[in-house]
Amino acid sequence: MNKWLINPFRYISGWPALFTGLAGIAVMSVISAFTKTHLDGVIDVHYASSGDFTMFISENLITWGSLMLMYGIFGLAIAGRTFRLIDLAGYTAFIRLPFLIAVIFPFIFDGSAVADFIIYNFLNMGKPVEISTMDVVWFIVMTLLTIVIVFWSLMWGYFAYKTLFNTKGLKAAALYFIIVLLSEVIVKAILYLIYKPGFIVNIPT
Repeated sequence: MNKWLINPFRYISGWPALFTGLAGIAVMSVISAFTKTHLDGVIDVHYASSGDFTMFISENLITWGSLMLMYGIFGLAIAGRTFRLIDLAGYTAFIRLPFLIAVIFPFIFDGSAVADFIIYNFLNMGKPVEISTMDVVWFIVMTLLTIVIVFWSLMWGYFAYKTLFNTKGLKAAALYFIIVLLSEVIVKAILYLIYKPGFIVNIPT
C-alpha cells in the first residue's frame, strides 16, 4: 500500500489511469465549486475565491492539458523517448488526484474566514471580517496539509515522468523541474487571457 501511494505507476497505466484521472478531475471540479477552491496551476491551491463551475473545470482541464503538452515535448525532443499517447494522457491526469483531498479541506477546517481576512486587508477585496485564534490555527493546519498535498502530486508527477520515458537520474529530475515550471507559466497565461477583466470574459463575482 505504501509503495502504491508513493509510485502508483508501477500498478496502473493506460485506460485505467486515464479514466481514474478524469473522474478525479470531474469530482474535484464539482467539489471546488462548493468549497471555492481554485486549482489554478500545477502547484496552486487557492481557497475562498469567487468563481462559477466553468471556471473551476477550466482550471483543471487547462492544467491537465499544459502538463500533457510539456511532458510530450520534453519526452520527445529532450529525452528522446517515444511513448503511448494513452499513457501520457492517463499519467498526467492521474497525478492530479491528490488534490481531491485539498478541495475538501474547507469542509473540515473552515479556513475561509482567515482567507477573507487576508484578501480584504492585503488586497482590498471583499468585506471586513473578524477572526479568532482558532480560525488562525485551523487555517495554518489547512495550509500545511495543502503543502503536503502539493508535494505528493509533484512526487507522483516525477515518477510518472520516469516511468513514461524510462529515464532517471539528475537529468530526469532537472527536466521534470522545467516541465513543472513551464506548465505553471502556460496555465497562468491562459487563465489570465480568459479571465482578465475586459478581455475574453469577465471574472465571475
